[in-house]
Amino acid sequence: MENYKKYRTKNNNKIHPHSSQEIRKQAELQRSWRRYLKSKFFACLDEGKSHSQISSFFKSILIGSEEIINKSTLISEIEIHSKSFKDHVFLGFLHEELMDEQIKAQAHYEIGSANGNPYAHYFLGCHRLRYPLIYVVRTQRPEDKYTTREKSLFYLRKAAERGILLAQYRYALHTKVPSLAGFHFLKCAAERGHQNSSIRLARYYERGMATKQDLHEALRWLNQASKCDFEAYLELDSIFNKVEY
Repeated sequence: MENYKKYRTKNNNKIHPHSSQEIRKQAELQRSWRRYLKSKFFACLDEGKSHSQISSFFKSILIGSEEIINKSTLISEIEIHSKSFKDHVFLGFLHEELMDEQIKAQAHYEIGSANGNPYAHYFLGCHRLRYPLIYVVRTQRPEDKYTTREKSLFYLRKAAERGILLAQYRYALHTKVPSLAGFHFLKCAAERGHQNSSIRLARYYERGMATKQDLHEALRWLNQASKCDFEAYLELDSIFNKVEY
């Protein structure tokens, strides 16, 4: 009701009908924006967009819509109306990327992860990799610094097993020694059209890492990625010269 006090008349302390209608219209517009941004966020994730790509998209779109809703209002409104663990994932991302509030981001990711949300597993794994000292300071156990990577991979693997595209790629990316699990997840992501996964999978085949060396397969995956990625195009020539026909 606080917002309505601005629109009371001086004479009879009643609300102008037109003003209250404008407030309702503004509230509905903000709800529509929240729904749109949330659906767009998870669509970007399912398409395999990187953190930086998603962050850049949100920063640009919020700059252009500050008259409707700014980032602080967006976060507070979602916190008020959050009903699912996916909301905690979205809130964690907003705190991490837009507000640089890493402790709050961590808390939201952990809530979602504790309740089995695969997106939360993915973001918690990535967050532990990006900000390992946060977790050391919180637990007051210096030895946690050396287990943060393993714990991060644990969460990334849980997300990868649930089919999160970026988790499948990042699990293989951050595994120190190429593994069968990493190879499997890379292949799953590459088959779904993730270009970086196709490039890394080609290297696995080229060098015989976690699988039998197969230059023809390496060429096939690089050729698929090279249609949209210049780095893959450059690698095609070096492998092509090694293939015996």
